[in-house]
Amino acid sequence: MRSLHNYVLTAAGPAPNPDYVPPADYLAGRNEIALEPPPPVVGLDLRLLDLQDLTTLRTAVLTWAGAHQFAATAARDVVDATTEVATNGLVHGAPPVRVRGWR
Repeated sequence: MRSLHNYVLTAAGPAPNPDYVPPADYLAGRNEIALEPPPPVVGLDLRLLDLQDLTTLRTAVLTWAGAHQFAATAARDVVDATTEVATNGLVHGAPPVRVRGWR
C-alpha cells in the first residue's frame, strides 16, 4: 500500500514517493472486483447515518466478534478496520453506510 502515499519518510526526512498512484487511478483499477453476495441472514447489520453512530458501531462489532470467539487482538483489529471504513464512507461517501458481518 506504499503506492497510496504521496510522500515517504527517508533518513533525510519526507520525500516525494516515485511510486505514488493517485486515489482515483488506484480505485479505478479495482471497480470490477466482484464481491460474493452476503448470506441471507447475517449476525450484524447496522445502518449508520452520521459520525455519532460510530460509538454504536464499535460496541456492536466488538460484541459480534466476541460472540464469534475472536481473540482479543483480532477483535480490536476488526473493530478498528470496520470503524475506519465506515468513517470514510460517512465522510467521503453518501450516508447511510451499511455495515454487515457474518462468519
